[in-house]
This record gives sequence, structure tokens and C-alpha cells, in this order.
Amino acid sequence: MEIKILTGEIYKKKPKHFSYYADIYLEDKSKTLRAFERREKYYQRVIKYFGNRNVDEITRLDIKKYYSTLKMKAKSKSTYRTCIKEVLDLAFDDQVIQYNPAINISLGKDEKKEIQYFSKEDVNSLLENAKGIIRPYLFIAFNTGLRPEKILGLKASDIQDNIISITKVRTNGRIDEPKTKYSYRKIRIPDFVNNEINILKDNVDTEFLF
Repeated sequence: MEIKILTGEIYKKKPKHFSYYADIYLEDKSKTLRAFERREKYYQRVIKYFGNRNVDEITRLDIKKYYSTLKMKAKSKSTYRTCIKEVLDLAFDDQVIQYNPAINISLGKDEKKEIQYFSKEDVNSLLENAKGIIRPYLFIAFNTGLRPEKILGLKASDIQDNIISITKVRTNGRIDEPKTKYSYRKIRIPDFVNNEINILKDNVDTEFLF
């Protein structure tokens, strides 16, 4: 007992399972992370793998082995890496581990592939053959370069006098503010795109155009 007091061992907190800190992590992210619903399934995969392990027993090698089981591009593994690191950060903050073994573990590099762009002929063919609601969607996409979530966030009131105003995004039915102040912008569109949008406005009675 005297040795334990002198070394401070008697005052050490008992390590908890990874799942204990993961629950805290999920609760926080559910309130603060806009993309939580989309990413939760990835977090749950991490918890399933490490959940019953004591956090002080998880090594860098354990984490590297887990990354090797993920059959996907290195870039796609970043969400898993962030989850593991931030959960173990909580254990470090709770003073049950002396360092975070997930820090600075490389995911490797993906082989760069040449981007295949639509040719002018491809674009014209798509636009000429597009029917229904997909037609104005493609006209906007090809002529503005807007991402899908910004197009899906458009209301009729956002398009006036050949100007598209970006004020929100919509992903999986969830409506959010754009990520940065620079994402709020106005884009002038040519008459032929505006004409397609006006036809759409006359035929939809929903809050959003798409």
C-alpha cells in the first residue's frame, strides 16, 4: 500500500471501455456536427470493433490493423481515424491514458487517377434528352457548377431576375446553412437556363424546386 501511495498508483483512475468514451463522443457530435446522421454509421463500425476494449490496452498497432481491414481508399478512412482519435482524446482528458496512440498514424496515399470530364457533345446530348425535373436540374448543374446539396436547397424565391442566391443546402432531407460565409453567393445565369427554371416553377407546388 505504501509503495502504491508513493508512486501515485493508488490514485489512478480505473480505465474504462472504449464504448464509454464513444457514447460521450456520439452525444456531443449529435448536437454539434451537421453531418452527424450521415457519419453515424461509420462511428458505429468503429465502436463495434473497439467497444469492449479498455482504452489503455489499445495500441498504435491495433489501430493500424483496424485501418488495414477497411477496404476503401485512404481518403475514405479519414472519418474512421477522426472518430478513433477524438474518442481516445476524451480518455486522455479523463487521465486514464498517458498519450493518445491514434495521433499521427498515416492512412497512406491513394493513387491519383485522371479525372474524366464530360465532353461538350456529352453535355449537349444529356440536356437534349433530359425529361421532367431532371432537365432544369442538369441545366443549373452544367451552367453554374453548383454542388448537388446547393441545387437541392433552392427555392423559387432564390431565383429572381436571372440571379441564383445561395442561402442554404439540403442533404438527405436535412436543411442547413452553407459551411462558410463564402458559400453565400449570387450567380448570374443565362436566359436559356432561367427559362428552364421558370417552366419548373410553374409546375411545382413544393417548398423546394427539386
